[in-house]
Amino acid sequence: MQIGKVFSQYIGKYLSTRVVFLLDMFVSVVASLLTLVLGNCITVRSLFEPKPFILWMGASFMASFVFIWALRTYRMIIRHMTIRELGRFVMVAFCKMMLVGFVFGVFTYFKTLLFVMMFTDFFLTCAAFLLLRYLMLFVYDMVKGRLDFKKNCMNVLVYGTDEKSVSLLSRLESS
Repeated sequence: MQIGKVFSQYIGKYLSTRVVFLLDMFVSVVASLLTLVLGNCITVRSLFEPKPFILWMGASFMASFVFIWALRTYRMIIRHMTIRELGRFVMVAFCKMMLVGFVFGVFTYFKTLLFVMMFTDFFLTCAAFLLLRYLMLFVYDMVKGRLDFKKNCMNVLVYGTDEKSVSLLSRLESS
């Protein structure tokens, strides 16, 4: 019950584009961090040394910020999405992959692992964007469904114990 009140009070009818922008940034950077973790599992040298870690995560953050803002993916809703708008998510992930790959390739010594990490980051970012949109849609429908259910319920007082009152009560319970 409290979730519905908080939802209607603070979020209202629509989710703010600022919140969606921050969520997009978060999932994009987490996808890059997961890529770094996976890359660290298959390499001999550690990717969590300060230089490679800062370069990868910094480039990922900056690329995510620039391309999410430039392509305005935070304004899209999955329910009304077309293939063209889906292409924006792919374009954000692709541009991020290219920029991070360029920065990481120029300034570090992990050249052989770079292409595997770039494509892993691309696919994880695309999957994270789509999963986030579906999750947002699911949570929104779930909470709004509960709120709409409560609004459509009508309180009825059944007064009396005679035959008409009992039959009215049983009809209301069955409908």
